[in-house]
Amino acid sequence: MNRRELEQYTQGMADGILSAEEIRLLESELRTNASSRDFYRRSMRAEFLLGEAVQRRAQPSSHKITDYGMKRRKRKTLMRAVLATAALLAFSAMILQWISLREGATPDIRVTFSPGTSWSGPVDKDGTMNFGESVKIEFGVAQFDLPGDVRAVIEGPAEVRLPSAGLLELREGSGWFRVGKAGQGFRVRTPSVEVLDYGTEFGLLTRPNEYDSVHVFEGSVNCGALFAMKEKQDLMEGQALGVSPAGRWIEQELDEERFLKSLPPQLPGIHFSFDGEDPLKAEGAYPAVEEMKVQTRGGSSPKLVVGVKGKALSVRNVADVAKTDWQGIGGAAPRTIACWIRPDGGNDSRFSAIVSWGDPNGSRPGRCQIMMAKSQKSGDAVLRFALGAYVNFSGRTPIVPGEWQHIAVVFRGTGNIDGEMVELYVNGNREKMDPEFSNPPKNDGVIRTVITGTNAQPLQIGCGPYSKGRLAPFYGDIDEVWIMPRALSAREVQGLMNR
Repeated sequence: MNRRELEQYTQGMADGILSAEEIRLLESELRTNASSRDFYRRSMRAEFLLGEAVQRRAQPSSHKITDYGMKRRKRKTLMRAVLATAALLAFSAMILQWISLREGATPDIRVTFSPGTSWSGPVDKDGTMNFGESVKIEFGVAQFDLPGDVRAVIEGPAEVRLPSAGLLELREGSGWFRVGKAGQGFRVRTPSVEVLDYGTEFGLLTRPNEYDSVHVFEGSVNCGALFAMKEKQDLMEGQALGVSPAGRWIEQELDEERFLKSLPPQLPGIHFSFDGEDPLKAEGAYPAVEEMKVQTRGGSSPKLVVGVKGKALSVRNVADVAKTDWQGIGGAAPRTIACWIRPDGGNDSRFSAIVSWGDPNGSRPGRCQIMMAKSQKSGDAVLRFALGAYVNFSGRTPIVPGEWQHIAVVFRGTGNIDGEMVELYVNGNREKMDPEFSNPPKNDGVIRTVITGTNAQPLQIGCGPYSKGRLAPFYGDIDEVWIMPRALSAREVQGLMNR
């Protein structure tokens, strides 16, 4: 299906005029083409937002218009009306807010963020916000306590809007909801579905390139698709449904583990801030953190400098490297590694390892390592990720000596839907791979990290998992190291960088 056909089919689906055969063709295209799925999701979101704006800002028409061409003209006319009144509405909103403040009105929404969450929005210092406002979560988790004994725990990246006491709009994100008896009739709406709650506990997931899904843990809800066939269905405890591109409901497996039911005391993962009384202490919500032992390879106190936030680890020789007793994430499990670096530029070595673990040699080698590597073609040092047996992925953006730069590597595992196994980021921007300086895998069998056996080396910050004579240390400063047992999205990587 070419782009023009995709646009026509998507618009036809939004207008509800596709035949059964055309719906089947569109569903087939969306199942097999990631870029088509992305376009379809964005288009449906745009339709949702436009319809929402029209409902709020334009008078409803009493005439039923069925002609397709008239529908398109009506949509354009309404859009112009919305834009024409936007300034007036914004001014009115300012006046109403001022009146509300003068009258001493108190917000009914309380928002709490987990430590380290990156967010934006009009949340006051006391953790309150007003109806009609929105919050964006780039990275982390937020809890919303609403009237009617309603609690929502939203994991980013997410966008939450609260039009009224009985409605929450989740435009993206993963949300867990608990609704008490006083809140029966509470609704949650995404660009694709609306869930009517009967006083229960449920989860709702809306992510790009995934079908929206509803998971009921207690009680029951009513699910309604907002486009195409607009099917409605009751969903009982222990059931899960996903919405298809045709607006039909499809049975899914209940997945309670995908939803956080409370705020985590720390972000999930392992974090080295190099601050506090024990600068080498690992932090974060991860089983290995509590028992992890960390020291410099030389056994002395760590060398510290002023970092991006607080202090940073300074590595000028092998003795300065931070070495742990944690063996790392093994196999082909997804992971994200991110940190700030400031290379000093005095290292002539072709490879400089930054974060590493695994088995570098032996009969079944398998390492996991992010490093700086000098391109033979340009001579510039670039970000490189080595994974498994002699597999590596290299970027193109030069790493600048003497400046703080944020780097991140995302490994999505061998079974990811779009085949984009590894993503590299420099300063929040995704890298284009350098095919001449990379050695991608020929099959999934070589993608593994070996963390057991005599040759396996634990997590180290500042050098690689090499034999004693080939440690390839990093020369410079390292700060805010994160290792997470999942693949972050681009927005989450940017949120981690901005926190």
